[in-house]
Amino acid sequence: MIGGGIMGCSLAYFLAKRGVKVTLVEKSHCGAEASGRSLGGVRAMGRKSAELPLAMASKNLWLGLSDELGFDLEYSRSGCLHLAMTEKQLETFRKRTQKEQ
Repeated sequence: MIGGGIMGCSLAYFLAKRGVKVTLVEKSHCGAEASGRSLGGVRAMGRKSAELPLAMASKNLWLGLSDELGFDLEYSRSGCLHLAMTEKQLETFRKRTQKEQ
């Protein structure tokens, strides 16, 4: 396996949990390249409907991951603020909120 970013480390971890022998190779420190500079986050809000099941599963995974790994990942749940400027936008946000719970 090549790559010690968040995807490579995650894949290596879950394969190892299933008993697969894994070798992780990274040119620098794990998470130091693009994953270390990403502004990405764990979110479900505002996702396309096709992305929502994976986003929700990801949120649930992160909730218990610090305990599972025995290491504080400094993950905390917070929210986003979207302002509706029209009644139509408000209705769109309400429908999304129902799907995202």
